[in-house]
Amino acid sequence: MMYRFVCAVLAACALVGQLYGQEAQEKQANLVVGAGIGLAREQLHWSIAGDAQGQNPPVLSELAWEGLYGAKTWMDVECHIGDGWVCAANFSHMAIFNGQARDTDYGGDNRTATLFDMRFSSNRGHTLSYGGLVGYRLHWHRFSWVPYVGYRRHTQHLLLLDGGALESTYHTKWEGPEIRLSASYRYPTILYGCTISYAQLRYGAIADWNLVDTFAHPVSFTHKAKGFAVRFTGSLLLFPHAKVSPLAFVQYGMMRTGTGIDELYLADGGRRFTQLNGVRGNSMALGVGLTCRW
Repeated sequence: MMYRFVCAVLAACALVGQLYGQEAQEKQANLVVGAGIGLAREQLHWSIAGDAQGQNPPVLSELAWEGLYGAKTWMDVECHIGDGWVCAANFSHMAIFNGQARDTDYGGDNRTATLFDMRFSSNRGHTLSYGGLVGYRLHWHRFSWVPYVGYRRHTQHLLLLDGGALESTYHTKWEGPEIRLSASYRYPTILYGCTISYAQLRYGAIADWNLVDTFAHPVSFTHKAKGFAVRFTGSLLLFPHAKVSPLAFVQYGMMRTGTGIDELYLADGGRRFTQLNGVRGNSMALGVGLTCRW
């Protein structure tokens, strides 16, 4: 349904563009490539219940990665394919250099009767995001809009470390269809841009708790759920008519899932299923870069 709606919107945009946007479209670069660096921060939190019905207790165990800071590198490519239509691809990588995690287990309802509560280092790991989109560019005076539809994937490689033998891993994957709207306002020497996107995602995770002898390895447990993501980006581009232009950006994103399934793999070959209560993720980034046009 979402793809049908977006395709209808793109078709309407194409019709409007044919009527009002011909002159502006002819001035567009055929290929635009942007790349740069920045500082990023991410958080991730999940919890599980004691059984598959979400009880005994409702929160048995929860884990939160807090203040994961890393160096962000990114690249965006946009290609004008004729008559206002554009295709785009984007890539970003965050190398984590600082962060911590907290693992807590409970024996009672409402997070009471704490059985385990410990903090760990998480100063290694990385995240990776990439996707592809197709859209249609519209112009009106100094304004420009591009509605897109596409597909995105975001992965995280997170760790629990204690400076010794502990090196537990948690690999996540968020992927699914995305819709996006980019808008910009152009002055002769500056261009203000903003982008908002929504993605309907499938969430999956694989964990290896390497020092727990009763768990299987290298897959100790898995998580599955359905969720969504929303992301906002604001940017400032100088000298938008030049072949090479500097830019700065700020970005905020949030990811959420509903309830899902936690499947535990035991060393003796057994399996246990409990309710995954949900996963929450947040991200922020700011940075600079260059945009080149051909």
